[in-house]
Amino acid sequence: MELWDDERRARPALPALASPGVADALKDWGTYPDGGVYRAWQRAAAKHNGWAALRPDEAWHPGRTILYVLCKLHELVVEEAACVVQG
Repeated sequence: MELWDDERRARPALPALASPGVADALKDWGTYPDGGVYRAWQRAAAKHNGWAALRPDEAWHPGRTILYVLCKLHELVVEEAACVVQG
């Protein structure tokens, strides 16, 4: 998954009120080819900067299902919603 601003053909800026988890998850990880959400359960991210070793509880492995990923994305959405409401 990669986020794009079609007009600029670039990753959009973070929202003004970004929770810490969302800011971390959506950070630009440079020219790394897989882009997208930067979390230990994202296969490419798991290899980047030692994510899998830092977060073995969240690291991707073949036993992970799409339900796990959707739950983790839901957690980020809820965290961001709480941040905006408290904003």
